[in-house]
Parts: sequence; structure tokens; C-alpha cells
Amino acid sequence: MIKIRGNYLWWAGANLLTGILLAILGWVLADMKPVFVMAIVLIPFGAFNFWFIKGTKSDEREVQIINKIFAKSGLVIFTTAWVLAAFNNPFGVYPILGVAFASRGVYGFRYFLEDR
Repeated sequence: MIKIRGNYLWWAGANLLTGILLAILGWVLADMKPVFVMAIVLIPFGAFNFWFIKGTKSDEREVQIINKIFAKSGLVIFTTAWVLAAFNNPFGVYPILGVAFASRGVYGFRYFLEDR
């Protein structure tokens, strides 16, 4: 079986950094409108993601790992949303988006480093 080239480690790192920045900026800039805080973080991430997807030719195994990462992070997102809803979500949308991106990054590092 062919080893994965490791090119998705940058993708996992960008997702993790985006999640951390969303959580931190959402807490620090709580008085700012959410659309502006999200734009500060998501526009650079979107540009990186667009550049990365255009320059990467993923094989079938990498696509399967990406699908596994999105499935696992979806479960984490659902659990976070459920817990925050139980406490009337005093923090807004930032924790859910932060957990969404951070969990993709963490699972990305886990699965792509595991298959090296």
C-alpha cells in the first residue's frame, strides 16, 4: 500500500489554527458583530483552502481519510451544539465553529500522522 505523502498536515494545521482563532477572537471581540469576527478568520482560511485544494491531487485513500475526518468531527460538532443548547448557549456561534474547525484539525493530525 502506498504511503500518504503528508500533504494534508498543512490542511489539518490550518483547520486547527482557524478553530483556535475563532474561539479566541469570539471571546475577545464579543462586542463586535459575529459576521466581522468570522470574516477576519474565515477569509484567510478560505483563500488557503482554495489554494490547497487546487494544488493537491488526492488519491483514493486520502479521500477516504478526509471523509472519516468529517464524519468524526461532525459527531463532535453535534455533541458541542447539544451541550451548549442545554446551557442556553451564552457564547454565541463561536464555540460551535471553533470546535468544528479544531476537531477537523485534531482528527486530521491523528489520521494523517497515523498512516505515515
